[in-house]
Amino acid sequence: DGSLLVATNCGGVVKISWDGKLIWKSGTSITGKFCSTGGGALGEDGVYYTEYNHDDGTPLASQAVIAAYQVTDGMLLWNMTFDYAGWQYPAVGRLGDNGPLALVAAIGGITVGPGKDANRLEKLAELAGTPVSLPNAVVAIDAASRRVLWRFEEKPWNSMVAAGDTMERIHRAGDDPLADRACVPDIQGIPLIAGDGTVYASSSHNGDL
Repeated sequence: DGSLLVATNCGGVVKISWDGKLIWKSGTSITGKFCSTGGGALGEDGVYYTEYNHDDGTPLASQAVIAAYQVTDGMLLWNMTFDYAGWQYPAVGRLGDNGPLALVAAIGGITVGPGKDANRLEKLAELAGTPVSLPNAVVAIDAASRRVLWRFEEKPWNSMVAAGDTMERIHRAGDDPLADRACVPDIQGIPLIAGDGTVYASSSHNGDL
């Protein structure tokens, strides 16, 4: 309809025209924090779906919020909170020819990159005497009823860094960005819903598809 939808990283949503004029603004308005990577998905039902964290996105203690906004006027239709964090926008599509319109979202604990989180979590793990356990899951939600259709849980990832990274590399990159690089991926790739209803998900903890 000649407009753009934009979702901020902490739950704000705006609709603007192609020439940059604001049509509506909705959602939360938080500045100075990093709650997710932002973005959203537009469904065939005329609803814009977003995912972000309830707080400022701490790797272990966040809660994912999935929200649905009416495209015509920005009205919040519903939101849901999950027990794991939400870092990326969901996929939306039908689970097969006769299947329901569904949201498929990645939720879980994110690995760390150079900086204060790496140092803080390493110290917490040391004090606790136990390894960090990061969850990772994919959840499918009926867009109309908000019923959880299914949920797939990965085996917990007992490391603060993704496969292929090491804490030594993380610290070197934090001390001198020219000395090393760290991958620091999201928890997963954005899930893909195929035409036959198959959902493809890719873990950024261990690299599994």
